[in-house]
Amino acid sequence: MRMSSSSSAERTRGRGTRRVFAIGRWSSLAAAPAGPRIVAIAQDERSQARNHELGLARLSERERLAQALTVPRHRRPTRPTIASRERRLAAKRRDAKRKRARRPPEDGS
Repeated sequence: MRMSSSSSAERTRGRGTRRVFAIGRWSSLAAAPAGPRIVAIAQDERSQARNHELGLARLSERERLAQALTVPRHRRPTRPTIASRERRLAAKRRDAKRKRARRPPEDGS
């Protein structure tokens, strides 16, 4: 099954817009000549310079954006090997024997 790049870009775009919610107002993930790009719009202040600073601050949170765009890895469940189970049980028996030896002797009467 071969997937086209546009469908994978759609999934990435959807994942990015769904999981990034606290950075700011995201206008679009539009396809540009260099590939998809994220545009952060800041219209909070009257000053264009202040809005520019706010937009850069929102985009500077790249770690959150990168985490949102990463695909979570599938966890493969694993089981302990027979030898490791036997080692664990042998260690438990050894520890129990050591603790039994520490106990005070029981009175027979």
